[in-house]
Amino acid sequence: MMITGGTFWLLCIIAGVAMPQSQISRAETAPSYAGVGCYKDFIPRAMNRLANFRKPSDSPLDWNDLEKSVVKKCAQKAMQTGYNFFGVQFFGECYGGAGQYDKYGPSTNCVWLSGAYVGKHWANYVYMLTGNECMNFTKLTGSKRSRRYKYNNPSERPLCDTFPYESWLHTWYRFDGASGKAMANTCVEYDHCKK
Repeated sequence: MMITGGTFWLLCIIAGVAMPQSQISRAETAPSYAGVGCYKDFIPRAMNRLANFRKPSDSPLDWNDLEKSVVKKCAQKAMQTGYNFFGVQFFGECYGGAGQYDKYGPSTNCVWLSGAYVGKHWANYVYMLTGNECMNFTKLTGSKRSRRYKYNNPSERPLCDTFPYESWLHTWYRFDGASGKAMANTCVEYDHCKK
């Protein structure tokens, strides 16, 4: 699926406001985050282990305030490591990654406990760092990603309306250059580029 139209804006949602790229500044050091959902984990791990807050050596957790003693500290570790996503598993284990947190599918093994969502055994409650999308993104610049690209060769693979899910990271993307410079606001029909 490809999305087209509008004027060029780099979408940055901070307190529900979209702003032009020229008005975006670096976020403060305290990371902000939003919940993504509950996902299964397995070996090999979907994300990398960053800390275990159940161990006193990694800063002990406070069972009365898991948001402060686990989730916020895990967000800080993820930001320091450069990850966009982090998850809390087994009440105090902190994991982080650029994407692929959902490689084993959704889980129902997460709970709201002491002010935060956390995963139980073999489940990550995943959060996404916010604010980072305005500064760290991958540019998609090829002309084949434009809805105006005409395919002359029937064996050519269209890129403007397909999404190779398995090979893409869950991160932020921006269309630029020959692919166009428009803020997404409408969808193009599937297989549009082949017509």
